[in-house]
Amino acid sequence: MLSKTCVESPHCTKKHRTFRHRLCFDYVRRAFRYLDLCYDINRERQMLAKLSDSGLRDIGVHPADADAECRRSFFDVSADRRKTD
Repeated sequence: MLSKTCVESPHCTKKHRTFRHRLCFDYVRRAFRYLDLCYDINRERQMLAKLSDSGLRDIGVHPADADAECRRSFFDVSADRRKTD
């Protein structure tokens, strides 16, 4: 037996459908925010990679630490950088 969709079900109210749409929109919005954050951090890592050793020392970053940060994955975002709603 095939299951009915929410629209076809007599137990599904408009309020229920609206809630599901808002929930879906919230997930999409959070995904775009996370991708935007990943993009910003990736841009910061690219700028960090372009700094010379003396420039890194001026901002208080060891060159090995900067190299390790620049090698991190695009989606590798530390917990303290994640924004919460």
